[in-house]
Amino acid sequence: MLKIKELREEKGISQQELANAVNISKSSISKYEKGDRTPELETFEAIADYFNVDMDYLKGKSEIRRKYIFTDDDNLEVDKKKEFAKTYISEIRFYKDNKIEIDFK
Repeated sequence: MLKIKELREEKGISQQELANAVNISKSSISKYEKGDRTPELETFEAIADYFNVDMDYLKGKSEIRRKYIFTDDDNLEVDKKKEFAKTYISEIRFYKDNKIEIDFK
């Protein structure tokens, strides 16, 4: 089940305010919350971005709210990545291609 209603209520906003923020109709938000309709990918992304959550969390497939993948392109020093990780993460996964996937607390 989608977590749109839970996130919306947590943020203290109305269906109309969320609809305005992601540029869709209030009735669409209502249908998503009731499970009568499923958002298109673009709408899923917009709603996830608005609440700053991972799409899997929004879809109810994960209890991890946010994920971030550091790559060498991020131009962060290793010490800064480690400090960030200690402060904000609950789990880190390392991959052979030097990517690090982080699940936020």
